[in-house]
Amino acid sequence: MTPERWTRQQVRPYREFHPEADLDALELNLLLAFAESARKAAMVHRWAGLGLSKAAGQYNVLKTLLFYDELTHSELASNMKVTLSNVTRLVDQMQESGWIDRRGDPSDRRLTYVSLTPKGKELARELVAEQVQFSKDVTECFSHGELLIFIEFLSRLNDQAEAIDREDGDAIEKQDLLS
Repeated sequence: MTPERWTRQQVRPYREFHPEADLDALELNLLLAFAESARKAAMVHRWAGLGLSKAAGQYNVLKTLLFYDELTHSELASNMKVTLSNVTRLVDQMQESGWIDRRGDPSDRRLTYVSLTPKGKELARELVAEQVQFSKDVTECFSHGELLIFIEFLSRLNDQAEAIDREDGDAIEKQDLLS
């Protein structure tokens, strides 16, 4: 049974509860979830061989600091689109591994800057090279034209999901104000 057939079987029961259900939209969401899960698992396996235990988060910290050299915790969190507490936990673990240095700002004691150690830079360069190769490997099933179309479609899907999230977040905030 092909994955497409299996996913179609998985979404068919929605019609029983919601006759207006768009099975194509449901199947796309299911396939996106499976594809992302498979992609992440493959990346984690590659990166684990280089010593990362919390692969995606640690990779993002290393890559971001390699590209931007030195950032505050807040700048790092903003760049990675994660919470400040998430970044702080990752940085703590990575500092223990000898990949990251911290230094306080002498003019503003509230700020702490994070940068890569030489060991961290070496690892970050290896990981970025691995990510470049992985991206090539995982997309080799597409022609260049298909890849550009896929990028356009996923960008639109991302924009739509973010718009819905903003609308839902605004609705929840309004509801909280009325409570």
